[in-house]
Amino acid sequence: MATAIFHLAFPVHDIESTRDFYVNKLGCKVGREDKRWIDFNFYGHQLSAHLYEHEDMFTPSNPVDEEDVPVRHFGIVLNWGEWEHLAERLKREKFNFHIQPCIRFKGQVGEQATMFIQDPSNNYLEFKSFKDDVDENIQQNSRRVLLEVLENLLKLLHPIIPFLTEEIWQPIAKELKIFGDSISTQDFPRSNNDYVDIESLKEIEWAKEFINGVRKIRAEMDIPPSKVLNILLQNWTTKDQANFKNSQQYIHHLAKIEDVQWLKKETAPESATTLVGEMKILIPLAGLIDKSAESARLLKEISKLKNNLAKSQSKLDNPNFADKAPADVVNKERQRVSEMQTALQQLKEQLDKISKLEAN
Repeated sequence: MATAIFHLAFPVHDIESTRDFYVNKLGCKVGREDKRWIDFNFYGHQLSAHLYEHEDMFTPSNPVDEEDVPVRHFGIVLNWGEWEHLAERLKREKFNFHIQPCIRFKGQVGEQATMFIQDPSNNYLEFKSFKDDVDENIQQNSRRVLLEVLENLLKLLHPIIPFLTEEIWQPIAKELKIFGDSISTQDFPRSNNDYVDIESLKEIEWAKEFINGVRKIRAEMDIPPSKVLNILLQNWTTKDQANFKNSQQYIHHLAKIEDVQWLKKETAPESATTLVGEMKILIPLAGLIDKSAESARLLKEISKLKNNLAKSQSKLDNPNFADKAPADVVNKERQRVSEMQTALQQLKEQLDKISKLEAN
């Protein structure tokens, strides 16, 4: 048996301010409308706001758990996760609550979360959730979130595969109680910057820089990707420690590292180094590579690079090339020389590290 949809009609002073409140503040979708009334999809139920300029909106109140609760009000019972999410969003938007988000009857049967708000016409709305229903609500909330994500993905895909998305959308729309006969009549999804977590994005960028830094050392030192590394961290901050703690599962797996040591004033052994902000990532070289084989490889690379650099430099020093060749060809050769000079310097620095390691 399908769940019945509740219908509530109520008076408002102004249609446009009502539209703004229920759509932009509460996230409702507009159904049918006329000059003097407008319908909203309120969590799958139907609200009808009717224009009546002379309505006396005074509402008496009763004390409930030390709060003055408006006698005339309506609302919705959400699952615990949905209620917490809505409360946090409204707080973040500095919403003017009639009764702040709070827990009533704490530790008693019927413990509940509640909050009251007012629309522009002084209609009171209550959003509440019951603690006893948390486990079931978590499951319901997870299912609803997945369906809402899928519904938005279908709308994004609809211009590309219209028939398939329409077919899949129909039963989902019924379960989510979305007004409308077709996906083609629904609003196209729009991003909401209110849900962008800047600190989380910074934390992800920090983790990416960390992983890329370790991979760069592997490439420069010819360390196999499968080799598990022990690393040292130097010149770190408490923020670096917090970022690492939150991302360590991904860092350990993607950077292939095992032991991590946070140095304070200890002297680090000869190591390959990269930076994440001001923090140094050090990979000790002792026992990590075959020193003689790596030295021989670097010397061979240096010799090859010197020969290629000499040829390119000789070409640029030749007036017949520098003055007569097309400008883009000459510039390309100069860029090649610059890149080889940089690579040569890096190889020499790596060889110097290896040499010091051998001397120890």
